[in-house]
Amino acid sequence: MPLVDHLTPVDIFGPWSAKRDDRAAFTDFNLPSGSKVRQYLCMSGKAENAPLIVGCSATSAMQVYVAFAAKALGTPGIVYVPKRNTPSASTAWARGMGIEVNEVAPGYLSFVRKLAKDRAKSLGPVVRWDVDFALRDTTYQCQNVPHHLRRVVVPVGTGLICAGIMAGLALYGGGKTEVLGVGVSDMSDKDKIVSLARKMTAQALPNLTLIRHPLPYDRGVAAVLPDGSPLDPYYAAKALAYVQEGDCLWVPGVRPLGAFPKECLDKLLQLNPSLSNTYRQAGELRLGALPNFQGLSDLLPPLLPTRAPETVLDLLQA
Repeated sequence: MPLVDHLTPVDIFGPWSAKRDDRAAFTDFNLPSGSKVRQYLCMSGKAENAPLIVGCSATSAMQVYVAFAAKALGTPGIVYVPKRNTPSASTAWARGMGIEVNEVAPGYLSFVRKLAKDRAKSLGPVVRWDVDFALRDTTYQCQNVPHHLRRVVVPVGTGLICAGIMAGLALYGGGKTEVLGVGVSDMSDKDKIVSLARKMTAQALPNLTLIRHPLPYDRGVAAVLPDGSPLDPYYAAKALAYVQEGDCLWVPGVRPLGAFPKECLDKLLQLNPSLSNTYRQAGELRLGALPNFQGLSDLLPPLLPTRAPETVLDLLQA
């Protein structure tokens, strides 16, 4: 497996730029890439041959990342998602990769996640999503983000990536850069994001503005970067509209073209017709050599040993 540069690039597009974390583990647009692929491959390396399991929403890319990592590593992949009359493109792609997909009714997300958690307990050792590792990994990626930026614009789901960006800017000299989080789901919460960032640093954090995208999470948007790269329809594509001069769009990753909703894929192929020459369904894919992220864990900044007190009341209660 080839060694890779652990820091993904920052591309300049005239008056604005993009942090291309979507280039992590990139092979082509028929396979997923980005921070969660990098993170899952690292997490899987700590538990060799253990199954990967996740419970998530029907359009979540997490099922895609689990399916890809499991297939690539030759380990079992297990997904729980809410049942729909017609499975989402992401669920269909995950199933096409040959992993176990469980569609759950009633499809309450809390119930879906509980089933996945209970299944994980019954299996013994599994690859669990490591929130702290993912936070440290995103923080590390801020090292090559320019300090003169006006804002970093980032799509926000749970807020984990946004928290890592805030911590990374504080740690690596970009603390004066503001962060604009574009919430794409109801899970986005400013206080939780700040609390997560505080796990990494006691330094002054960048100013965070969190807004809610008007579309519901499961309504995708078709968009490409100026170089023709597709943006994930549920995440970065929704944040692109808010990018202005002096901003840097943080592109966390992108699901494969085959996992795009049809209406977005059709529009995407109009925006960049060259993508139609490479589009493949999941069953037609052939996986090449995986990138080797060996040693990345040793490079990541540590969590604070304890949470830094923020108020006199915190000090009195410590």
